[in-house]
Amino acid sequence: MADIDINALILSEHEVFRRDFDNLEQLSGTDELRAAWQALADQLEVHASGEEAVFYPHVVREAGDVEDTKHALQDHNEIREAAQAVDQHEVGSDDWWAAVRRAREVNGEHMEEEEREILPSFRDSVGTERRTELGMEWLQFHDEHERAKGLSGDAKDPEAYVQEQEQEPA
Repeated sequence: MADIDINALILSEHEVFRRDFDNLEQLSGTDELRAAWQALADQLEVHASGEEAVFYPHVVREAGDVEDTKHALQDHNEIREAAQAVDQHEVGSDDWWAAVRRAREVNGEHMEEEEREILPSFRDSVGTERRTELGMEWLQFHDEHERAKGLSGDAKDPEAYVQEQEQEPA
């Protein structure tokens, strides 16, 4: 059941993002680029929203990691902003590529921080059974929001988010 552990699922998606950004760099046709970017941007939003709905509430409530959660939400906001900036440019233009690379950079920094600090701490604080339950919720969230269906892409206030999570039972 370890492959349904929320930590493993998040790490697996991180690898997909790295690969998809690499693959994007190999494309050249406008239609190919547009479709690949849209799929990647949608998945970035599903991932961030999934972490905010399923993972980070428990980072706050069960692992007690308030500051890393606030920082992660700030990162998510920065990733959303960078992804939205891509759409402000003509697909394949130098400015478009610069915006894509900026989105890759901010997403990469966030993933590295999660992998180095948050995921190991969560693994140490939350038992395997609970992480597996959360993994099932994660998969359900992804099924419900395929291609970012129903997700706003709006920035979240980290302070308000943490306060809300702290008021909910663990």
